[in-house]
Amino acid sequence: MVIILVFLVILLITRSKRLLAFFHRNIERQLKKRRYPRRVALEQALQLNKDYGVCEVKIDKRSRYVDRQLSDTDFKEKGFVVLAMGRSGCLITVPKGSDSLKDEDIIIVFGNLQSLKDITKHAA
Repeated sequence: MVIILVFLVILLITRSKRLLAFFHRNIERQLKKRRYPRRVALEQALQLNKDYGVCEVKIDKRSRYVDRQLSDTDFKEKGFVVLAMGRSGCLITVPKGSDSLKDEDIIIVFGNLQSLKDITKHAA
């Protein structure tokens, strides 16, 4: 009898949009109070705007960016954020401005997709 009663309560809770919204607000409040980072689905973060996205750019020896520090590039002015760099099988997450771009590096960049097309012309 108790199991059936618990099952019915759970069923009512999951069917009630108001109750679910109440629980959601309280959970969000508790997460903020405890300063937990809010998890966002990757698809949700990348699809905030159809004009923006993430692109993989390979740096080659003819690139104007080769042997330059990230802080010396025009990425920031163009509105790009370098999310990661791949070099010789290693991944550099959250690269610093002092990190240099080398031949054969692969950078993961977030920015305006049309402008990202321009950067790929200069990188290769």
